[in-house]
Amino acid sequence: MPELYLFRSDTLLHVLEYLILGHLLMNSVVNKTHSPIFLSLVLGLLFALVDELYQSTVIGRFQSSFDVFADAIGLSLSIIINQIISKIVDG
Repeated sequence: MPELYLFRSDTLLHVLEYLILGHLLMNSVVNKTHSPIFLSLVLGLLFALVDELYQSTVIGRFQSSFDVFADAIGLSLSIIINQIISKIVDG
């Protein structure tokens, strides 16, 4: 049976890695802009794209749009979680 690419450990690591990056981005820009969600998402996706482009220059590695998709999922989850937590804390 063929292995589904979306459920590989590599993909889950991308989601976790960008979940953490998204959290750090949100915390660093929240008081510096009127739209921290948009800025965090744009900066995170830009970093994911640059990372994949750089990876294509490394011998033995290849770029993957699935990795960028997994990165976007991690960023989105971190923003959603951050919004839920801030609503709970602000009450």
